[in-house]
Amino acid sequence: MITGSIVFLVTVFLILLTGFFITWKPHFLSKNIDPRKTGITEWWLFTGSVLMLISFLVWKNPASVEEWTYFYLIMWLSHISVIDFRYQVIPNTLLILGLLAWLCLYYWNGNYTHLIACMVVLISGYVFNFVIQKWKGKNGFGWGDIKLGMVLALFLGWDIFLAFYLAVILGGILALFGLVIGKLERQSRISFAPFLLAGVLVSDAVKQWEFLAF
Repeated sequence: MITGSIVFLVTVFLILLTGFFITWKPHFLSKNIDPRKTGITEWWLFTGSVLMLISFLVWKNPASVEEWTYFYLIMWLSHISVIDFRYQVIPNTLLILGLLAWLCLYYWNGNYTHLIACMVVLISGYVFNFVIQKWKGKNGFGWGDIKLGMVLALFLGWDIFLAFYLAVILGGILALFGLVIGKLERQSRISFAPFLLAGVLVSDAVKQWEFLAF
């Protein structure tokens, strides 16, 4: 009980510490990020991401290694989403960190199914971008989004495609709403990582509901 409380408090501290770094010092992670003056947007992003992660931690109440790994995966993806939303950049530093974590936790157990899902994400992303490039003269997905999807596939396996599907649906709904109210234009770029985070969370909730229902 005491050990669990200590782990919980340490995790909350890490959420606050890494959240602060990601929100106000992201330029240390990528040369493509220009440091900006602190504004109300940073405070909203910091507060929102911290509250979401702590709420998710309380809801999940992880106990096993697998459950803690999944929580830290969500935490990692949340931080990437904050940077992508603010700067439309997905730092390779964080992607490499995710890859190293997978190598340490999963690669040596001999289950290579997720590697196949990772390669399918790469091939699907390349083919999709090739088609969109020929049709509209621009990529459909940024390569940062595809690389993020590949790392997530290493952890989630084939579930990544449900998350991708939900992310595209949610992103499309928001884009349509933005066009209707005049906040977005047809050429506007929309950060995909936050929708991918939402897709992962929704797909997880759907699986939880199916488990409880049956």
